[in-house]
Amino acid sequence: MAPIRTFDFAWPLDPSNPRAVRNITCALGTAGPNSWMLIRTSPGQDEYEPLEWCNLAVRASEEEFPAPSRDGNPIFALKNYSENKGILERLEKVGMIKDTGRRIPQGFVQLVMVEVLVPHDELIRCVETGSLCHTP
Repeated sequence: MAPIRTFDFAWPLDPSNPRAVRNITCALGTAGPNSWMLIRTSPGQDEYEPLEWCNLAVRASEEEFPAPSRDGNPIFALKNYSENKGILERLEKVGMIKDTGRRIPQGFVQLVMVEVLVPHDELIRCVETGSLCHTP
């Protein structure tokens, strides 16, 4: 089994200020086809440290279970609004995901369909229990 792939990531602290970031180490995790999350793997420094994990995926009503890419990589609808505003560019920069160029309208937002670039055996596979994510 390959080790979990980690990434150095600039976590946005204030969406209105692109320079307000905290550098953390994180990994990409999944608990199923529509459940993708960014999980902090570095220890917290203080009470202002970002959450242990954040949801990245949204179930798109138009395409609930997107087919994999030509390379067999999973594709999901990225939550790129609200607290995740600006996260697409940061995830692409570190090589976790790739924008497929497809957009799906949902309510007042356009969901971005992204391809996962992290090999399956280098992901954190999670089972959700309450608000925690555990590696089985």
